[in-house]
Amino acid sequence: MIVEPRIAAPFLERAAAEQLRDQLTADGYAVSMEEAFGDGRADLIARKGDQTIVFEVKVPGQGRNDGWARSVAALQSEARRQAAEFRLVVVRPPRVTHVEVAGLDDLLLETWTRNLPADLDGVAATTLVEEISEIVVDSLILRDGIARIEASGEVGVRFLAGDGEAFSSEAFPFRVRAQLDVATNAMEVEDASFDLSSWYGPDE
Repeated sequence: MIVEPRIAAPFLERAAAEQLRDQLTADGYAVSMEEAFGDGRADLIARKGDQTIVFEVKVPGQGRNDGWARSVAALQSEARRQAAEFRLVVVRPPRVTHVEVAGLDDLLLETWTRNLPADLDGVAATTLVEEISEIVVDSLILRDGIARIEASGEVGVRFLAGDGEAFSSEAFPFRVRAQLDVATNAMEVEDASFDLSSWYGPDE
């Protein structure tokens, strides 16, 4: 799942303010966040000796309206009145690049159906891998016809008892590193890890 920018923006602003606070604290400033300042509220105020710096943190394109502009102008005016510095910090969100590898879910399903991963083996008398979903490609390097892939997703499995009767169906998060020959579509899984904490408990 990819979080929409409009939803992520407030959290990004908060994270940037906290990072800025840590940097200023390391530089010897006394820092407060969300402090009342004049008739408004400053995202962050840093003080050291006679120096006071008022910060407003904003993600471009998020929440920029007449009210926001008036709030910034009021903070800037109050900073001048109190002989403080005013700084507007613009936070640039990280670029989001969406990468898909066509058929990766089917290839992993085929691979793990043929060779059951050790982490899934032994949970039950028989483990059937039935579905691969929610795949997100974290890294893709293509060189000399070989795609090196790092991805995460969910694997859906069904557990069978010794008599062949199904007693549970589960979905476990996984991370995988694999190589794919783009000419032959042959896949080799180099490493895979599965989060089975929902089955065994968090300490496993």
